[in-house]
Amino acid sequence: MAETDLPNYVRQLRSVFGSIGKRIEELIMLLNEIHDADQHTQALADQINQYLTKLEKSIKKEKVLAKNVPLKKRTSFLEHMHQELILIRDLEAYITLSKRKPKPEVILKINNLYLSIRKELDTQENLLKAA
Repeated sequence: MAETDLPNYVRQLRSVFGSIGKRIEELIMLLNEIHDADQHTQALADQINQYLTKLEKSIKKEKVLAKNVPLKKRTSFLEHMHQELILIRDLEAYITLSKRKPKPEVILKINNLYLSIRKELDTQENLLKAA
């Protein structure tokens, strides 16, 4: 795949995460309202984690696409990609925790991780736009 495929791939991943983000926002609202995980919120949390696992696998494919990117840009891009993977793993862990103990600090952490991942995706896309 060519270097030009990478910006499109990142844009697609960002779009996919946007869809997952709607589910995350729904989970956050439910957890804030009910203060206890019920069967619906647990199923939603499981579904989100499945989506995040698939997204994580797709993000790892970016590394292959980044091989043709100039070294300076590639290094920065891969650092952001690595950070994004860490954030996704943390988000999965906190979503799993929310199934058992949906405390306000857990819900806040889910929201913060979600926003951080969005920011990382935006940064990656902007990095690839820069010359």
